[in-house]
Amino acid sequence: MKKRGLLQKDVKYRQVKFLNNSIESDHAPIKKLIVATGGFKTQKLAWPTIQGFELLRMLNKGQSDFWLRHD
Repeated sequence: MKKRGLLQKDVKYRQVKFLNNSIESDHAPIKKLIVATGGFKTQKLAWPTIQGFELLRMLNKGQSDFWLRHD
């Protein structure tokens, strides 16, 4: 990508096993809530429930401006 000019020359490639860890572990609280509720019986019920969990998490994290940016 550097040769094609898509990346700057000073960009370094780092292959470290745990760089992605904080992003990957972000869904752990949601999984705990799902287990605590007994799981889902159908996919039709799962989607709105997960959306509700995410909405509450975003509000608790102070990310309520997300809803103002989207129609």
